[in-house]
Amino acid sequence: MSMRILPLNNISFKNNNIQVKDSQKSSEDKSKGLLNSSKLGIGLLSSAALGFATYYIFKGKGSSEVTKSNINIEQSINNTLSGLKSDIEDLSSKYVQKLKNGGYKVQFSTPVEENKDVLQDVLLFDNSGVLKKRIVSKFDAIEKSMTHKLYQGEVDKILEKPNDIDSDCLVKEVMVENFEPFIKDSISRNVIIKKNDNTQIQYQEYYRKSKLYERSVYNEVIGNDSAIEVTRYNYAYENGKYAGEAKQSIYKDGNQHGVYKDGMFNPFPVLVKKQGEKDFSVAGDACTVEALYKFDSRFDPNNL
Repeated sequence: MSMRILPLNNISFKNNNIQVKDSQKSSEDKSKGLLNSSKLGIGLLSSAALGFATYYIFKGKGSSEVTKSNINIEQSINNTLSGLKSDIEDLSSKYVQKLKNGGYKVQFSTPVEENKDVLQDVLLFDNSGVLKKRIVSKFDAIEKSMTHKLYQGEVDKILEKPNDIDSDCLVKEVMVENFEPFIKDSISRNVIIKKNDNTQIQYQEYYRKSKLYERSVYNEVIGNDSAIEVTRYNYAYENGKYAGEAKQSIYKDGNQHGVYKDGMFNPFPVLVKKQGEKDFSVAGDACTVEALYKFDSRFDPNNL
């Protein structure tokens, strides 16, 4: 199965002693750009993205905002990603974020585990879906250092395996010494798969501070990628104790994130059930995880 819903947060790190190495062809502008770009490669991030989608359409917006351009951008990004060669073995899950400049960031990462290396692959696209930069990062658990390499150039070249990328595409290299992930404050992922005859249920669970804050449930017919339903659950905590849960359909009846009707795109609503309540109710006009956090901040894993 190719589609996987993504966590909307990533890894938090602390660092010091940054060393920068410029390639001979790097200009001052590129140097300034790296500082901003490298920040996109790490940090605790959130997005209004609904999982895999690279277009962001909210309840009540008209069809004029749902254009062929959005679809073409998504196709362009997906076509580019299909040729990506990475040291990260599992590329089935990715974090997608729309940037303030209209471009897109797609990030792949390995789980953060104590005394283990961490890999991160970040691709930056412009507002037309064209790949412009790639940032490959590696945390060496033994050396306690993090290396960021920024590549820019021909798309086919920078999509190669990191060690095979043409050195001319290397714009800048940044090494951070004495680099320690916040292991105790990290987000971890757990995947459980249950099979029964020709059906399969997969649970993707995300934890922070040893507390489950998000679970995506995939119900599918094996061998039929179109026969799938995906539901995301989020969990609220108050003073460290369970305070409620929320759920939202991400994919059902062949529709991803919502349905088109009367020229409008209507996202599937977020439903909540607080501790002690029997039934779910609509969470205002929330149709994204960030909107859920604003509706009730107890669902925000940053507040754990």
